[in-house]
Amino acid sequence: MPVTFGSSTVFYADNVTVPSGYTAVGGYHTHPDPNQFGEGFSVPDMNWAAAHNMTSYVGMSYSGNIRSYTPGVTKYNGYGVTGDLIGNVP
Repeated sequence: MPVTFGSSTVFYADNVTVPSGYTAVGGYHTHPDPNQFGEGFSVPDMNWAAAHNMTSYVGMSYSGNIRSYTPGVTKYNGYGVTGDLIGNVP
């Protein structure tokens, strides 16, 4: 179940409390940008995944694309779109 902390514009994955007996295995968020600027992972997104040693997922509202980023596996594309395309939500 998504956790939003009551805000439709800001989400901090590090504020999520993982219940006792469960283990965090990944993170996800969306990029609500109304244009192609938000397509793919930002450097802070990739840094979060690396710091937590977890795959992260991002959904883009502009394109409907869903991408994943796995530290040490997914290639950083520099100024291009970073993240492996894994699906699309029309």
